[in-house]
Amino acid sequence: MHNTAMRRKRESAVVTEAYAGGAISGKVLDFGCGCGADVEWLAEEGFSVKGYDPNTPKFAKCPRGKFDTVLCTYVLNVLEDPKPVLEEAWAKVRKGGHLVVTVRGTSDVNYHAKKGCWLKRGKGWINSRGSYQRGYTLPELTRLCTGLPCDRMSMYSTKVNGNPMIVVVKL
Repeated sequence: MHNTAMRRKRESAVVTEAYAGGAISGKVLDFGCGCGADVEWLAEEGFSVKGYDPNTPKFAKCPRGKFDTVLCTYVLNVLEDPKPVLEEAWAKVRKGGHLVVTVRGTSDVNYHAKKGCWLKRGKGWINSRGSYQRGYTLPELTRLCTGLPCDRMSMYSTKVNGNPMIVVVKL
């Protein structure tokens, strides 16, 4: 189990920044929501929002339908093979909708790996709790998102707290 969002009790910086930047609109799915802190915050902000996280009983069932915004924040960096999960999240985005993807940056993960004596595994690390962690550079995350199945898309990127963030728009 990957428990980063499982322990967080308040909204994340990345979601508040995406909201402030206009990347969140309409019907929202937090894909990999953990304990649901961002789900609760977005609901308080007036959004129609659902959460999905297979590791949390309350959110274990993925909602049906398409969404205007799908958040996939700090999910891919805990997966050794992120492509199937990214494609699953992308499939939930309606035409004209946004997929907001954020991962931990390479320097952030490498710093914690060295400090915490993590074990190297493939392209990532196993931390002291047994959770896989991989850092991405912005170009690596861009390449991963560019491979999404779609006739047309638009993409813009930025960083939040030094970590890569990409917003993909399904055209």
